[in-house]
Amino acid sequence: MWPTWPTSNLPRLMSAKPRLLLPDTMVIVAAMRLQRWEPLCSAFESVVPDIIADETEFFDDKNQRRIYVVVEPAPTAGLHRFSVVQAAVGSAAPDTVQGGEFTLWQAPAAEFLRTRDLLHPELSGRVHEGEQEAVTYLRLADHPHTIRFVTADSGAIQAVVAFGLGDCPVSLDAVLKSCGQQVALDDEFCDEHVRACVRLGGQRVATGRALAAAPVTAPRKKRP
Repeated sequence: MWPTWPTSNLPRLMSAKPRLLLPDTMVIVAAMRLQRWEPLCSAFESVVPDIIADETEFFDDKNQRRIYVVVEPAPTAGLHRFSVVQAAVGSAAPDTVQGGEFTLWQAPAAEFLRTRDLLHPELSGRVHEGEQEAVTYLRLADHPHTIRFVTADSGAIQAVVAFGLGDCPVSLDAVLKSCGQQVALDDEFCDEHVRACVRLGGQRVATGRALAAAPVTAPRKKRP
């Protein structure tokens, strides 16, 4: 069992929402493209790591028209949202983006680096910085098993399994269905992909390729 680190800087779960969602960049972009980002944020409390928010610069709508977004303070105090700065003519996507409010979270620098150091070198290289910050959020959380990490990234899913949090990853398809949103998605956003990545993470744990080996401390020499 991993120890619990102080989490005074983490946003608290809101009782009005059944579950806290932690989406990654691929999921946010896919939800925006499908005009489902605002419904997700309305149905759940969402936390977006700072790096992931920065990575979410644009998306292509269903007609392949590019729409650029930036992060800005939301009307609700303490929350943020994506705001459209350049939209395709005739697109209905801007309203469905700008209505989605979320908590923006930045990992403490030392803990961000510690997440990478704790992972096996073979695995840490597969976790991009945005997902690394999301994994750090889960690692620091007081009650990580109440959080759902919405991702399609295999390395990130295997990383949370390495930390004993294999019940946190969930597919975009699953969370959309849970709030009454039925939409066709690519396989990587569906349950079987997440389950397959969790199984890969379990194989890493079983073979000792999930976490880094504990550093060896040299014995102190006795004084003559």
